[in-house]
Amino acid sequence: MSGKLKKYDPATCDIALLSGRAVDRTGVRYGRLVAIEPTAKRQGGSIVWRCHCDCGEEVLVSAKLLATGSIASCGCLRREMLAERATNHQGKRYGKLLALEPVEGRQGGGVLWRCRCDCGNEVLVRGNFLVTGDRWCCGKCLPREKSRAMKQIKYLVKNGVSTDEILLRLYSVFPR
Repeated sequence: MSGKLKKYDPATCDIALLSGRAVDRTGVRYGRLVAIEPTAKRQGGSIVWRCHCDCGEEVLVSAKLLATGSIASCGCLRREMLAERATNHQGKRYGKLLALEPVEGRQGGGVLWRCRCDCGNEVLVRGNFLVTGDRWCCGKCLPREKSRAMKQIKYLVKNGVSTDEILLRLYSVFPR
């Protein structure tokens, strides 16, 4: 065949010469992908193949990415791995927030959780904000807490309580 690969093209019903360096990848498995047929498209000088994923999706992938193993699925593998890694916060307490359930959708790449504050308000919070302590209350009860804390500080200062003791009591009101 003189190094040139000929491939039957069902759209035009004739045999097309792919190229001198082309490799017939039809039926070859690459991770979860099986190469079905080459397309007329090119990406970076590489033939783009129509591939079928084990999950049922069809994707277009360049021969270079298939050959190097850079792509092993339509994206379903990544989604599955991320789901496995996702932390389950359900029923856990973060400051004044109790994580109830994850909700559909994401914010800034993070999973959103429906949380209930001790004051009764419900809020949506990114899971990573719960873990890092960036969100520990609904925000609506914060002015009430600050007012209560200021009254407590004035009382403690008036009664000669040490600064360290005041800070310890404040920390219990405003955890970080």
